[in-house]
Amino acid sequence: MGEVVLLIERVVRKIKKEFSCKSFASKVQCASKPVIYAPVTVLAKDVVAGKGLTVYPGAYFWGNGPIRIGDNVAIGKESIFFACKEGGIFIGNDVSIAAQCYVIDSDHGLSPDCLMREQPMVSAAITIEDDVWVGAGVKVLKGVTLHKGCVCAAGAVITKDVPEYAIAGGVPAKVIGRRG
Repeated sequence: MGEVVLLIERVVRKIKKEFSCKSFASKVQCASKPVIYAPVTVLAKDVVAGKGLTVYPGAYFWGNGPIRIGDNVAIGKESIFFACKEGGIFIGNDVSIAAQCYVIDSDHGLSPDCLMREQPMVSAAITIEDDVWVGAGVKVLKGVTLHKGCVCAAGAVITKDVPEYAIAGGVPAKVIGRRG
């Protein structure tokens, strides 16, 4: 009896994974078949990905702006991407984004003359260049460029550009070292 239950559970997992892959493929223009670990949510309207994309469970793509993902990119479990049409998210090749990261190209205004709930959205594109590692729990905020080869330490809040091959960490993040 136990073997039958295990077999049924395996079949259900496979069906869920296949459904998630088909759903992802119907909403995202991919250069090749991505590796999707279900469930992944795509509410974004304009997502284009290159070859070799891997997306782990709970990843969430949202917004009406462009999200562009290069080749050989891994997106970790429960990471969230939000792009406004005035901004956008642009990810290069060979990028690793760990679990529970937030990449959000907008926030609200801060005018004292307006209630917080009525503040306008302020957007600016985020660019993640080639060969970047974004550690677990990193928050990448609007207008930031993560330059080639940089590393963002786990838990960092990235509010400013990170130079090539730099290691950035902290809240707010600052350069704490260099690769090599």
